[in-house]
Amino acid sequence: MTKKDIIEVLENIQNKIKNIEDKKTKEILSVLYNLVEDVVSDNTRLREENQALKDEINKLKGEQGKPDIKPNNKNAGNISSEQERKDAEASEDEISREGFKLGKSSLEKLKENRIPAEVLKHLKSLTGKKYSSKAEFIEAVKSAIGSDLTNQYIKILVKYARYKKRKRTPKLPEIQIDREEKCVVDAKQLPKDAQSKGYEDKVVQDLIIKTDNVRFKREIYYSASMKKTWLGKVPVGYEGDFGPHINSHIISMKYVNNMSIPKINEFLNNFGVLISGSYISDRLTKHIDVFHQEKSEIYLASLESSSYQQIDDTGSRVNGQNYYTQIVCNPLATVFFTTKRKDRLTILDVLRNFESRHFLFNEETFSLLKQLKIPKKLIILLHKVETNTAFNEQKMHEMLNNLFPDPNKGKLHRTRIMEASAIHIITKRSACRL
Repeated sequence: MTKKDIIEVLENIQNKIKNIEDKKTKEILSVLYNLVEDVVSDNTRLREENQALKDEINKLKGEQGKPDIKPNNKNAGNISSEQERKDAEASEDEISREGFKLGKSSLEKLKENRIPAEVLKHLKSLTGKKYSSKAEFIEAVKSAIGSDLTNQYIKILVKYARYKKRKRTPKLPEIQIDREEKCVVDAKQLPKDAQSKGYEDKVVQDLIIKTDNVRFKREIYYSASMKKTWLGKVPVGYEGDFGPHINSHIISMKYVNNMSIPKINEFLNNFGVLISGSYISDRLTKHIDVFHQEKSEIYLASLESSSYQQIDDTGSRVNGQNYYTQIVCNPLATVFFTTKRKDRLTILDVLRNFESRHFLFNEETFSLLKQLKIPKKLIILLHKVETNTAFNEQKMHEMLNNLFPDPNKGKLHRTRIMEASAIHIITKRSACRL
């Protein structure tokens, strides 16, 4: 019984005590209620203390304490921690970009803050020099004005000497050169003794966005005897009214550039592409399944090509609810799935790539039923079921409903029977290390 359940029971008892008319009975029950409340409070405190001690022992062993799993949040909105991650990375980036230097403007501000002229005179020797860390800057100041004056004015010196380093990374090695063009010197401007010294490179980046409208001339043949027409096929990706480049740009503009459908439409129309908003909407909703299909094909290929699958799970939150991320890996691929549960049937669904469930009773099934400790009388009844014939989920439930007429009884046995009759189908596909 959880703490919440205990509180509800105590509240119900308290409400019933208030309605008792007999004073003596009411007085006795009130004393007992207070006593129970004190015991519950002490028990809760002792449980928390006991758990804290267990966690401390686990930490001393090099293990972890009890994880703090948050309850499901029914009214959860956007609970992503992405912004927190970006803020943390930004703060780390700020520290790495921090530098220190003294220039004319910083010396002027120090003068305005009544730093003695004698100190400023010695600090001028540091003008123009850059220091990558605060400690390095303080050492340089000490060598210029001494430790005593440094300790006296260091806070204000650091304040006006701090600056942000500019992020500069070489771009040229990463730039792909599409074309070269020679820029010649006008020979009329050159004296007679001018000699060629080669060329100096200058790289300029530019982007050309233009339409690539294609008119396919599809050859046609007709056979009068067969009354059949043959038509030349267009290349893959050009089957519809818009080519593969526009279709891929729609996806990237939406999910990379975060553009709305009207803005995508406006962008494409601006370059002469006559396209409707409804087509863009269809590409973003109805045709996105191609990516899911690609993932499914990769996963199925890895299942069939590897001799084993290794699976693990970790907790995850989906809209404030506790879910599980299943990680299936082998030497060829690693694939992730997010599921609401992590029971055997869910794991079997993952290993089956969420294909429709099938159940089969054979010798392996009955061997598993014994291992799962299903009562002998149920196993005897299950022997009457048609063996070596696959059941779909609907027929399986109908069979189990006949076996367990009362829906409130035998829930665990029902689950174990379904698991045993489904496991061997997975094990025949590949050896699974669970």
